[in-house]
Amino acid sequence: MILPPRGPSRVYAAMTFFDSLVPGIMLAGAVLYFTEVVHLGAVQVGSGLSVAALAGVAAALPAGRLGDRIGHRRLLIGISLLRAVILGAYQVVGSYPVFLTVACLAGLAESGVAPVRQAYLGTITTPNNRVTTLAFNRVVRNIGATLSTPALGVALAVDSPAAFRTLIAAGAVSVLVVTLIAIRLP
Repeated sequence: MILPPRGPSRVYAAMTFFDSLVPGIMLAGAVLYFTEVVHLGAVQVGSGLSVAALAGVAAALPAGRLGDRIGHRRLLIGISLLRAVILGAYQVVGSYPVFLTVACLAGLAESGVAPVRQAYLGTITTPNNRVTTLAFNRVVRNIGATLSTPALGVALAVDSPAAFRTLIAAGAVSVLVVTLIAIRLP
């Protein structure tokens, strides 16, 4: 695999890697966490995550516009920090209303960060290397998601509230690392 040149594109790829750990941890891990540890019903979790996804649809366009106004890097740092806090807040969920609130905030932040990341990437690439950089980051995202999935297997094998809480905390820490990497970007 050919690495991007030293500089912002390579730092961005590192950020992409840590960001891609979250879906592997959270997609199935969150469902198990909320059903096995928080003791929400499957219908509650499914409906809550569906509402959160719908709420997230509303975030992309305003986030892109806000990034155009205040700067994509600045907004990327802010949303990443917010995502880390929201994922950490999953630890205090104890009821359906709190779950729904936190899940909707997570949906908004997750959907809002995608266009900001893409727009920022456009500022650190040129038309000559943009497609290659996007392709490289797609590969990095797939590798990260694949490598994080075994963490769910470990939590399932251990099958304890602490294991699932650790899994959720790992997702929050991964996004915090994304924030710290984003700070290094120009």
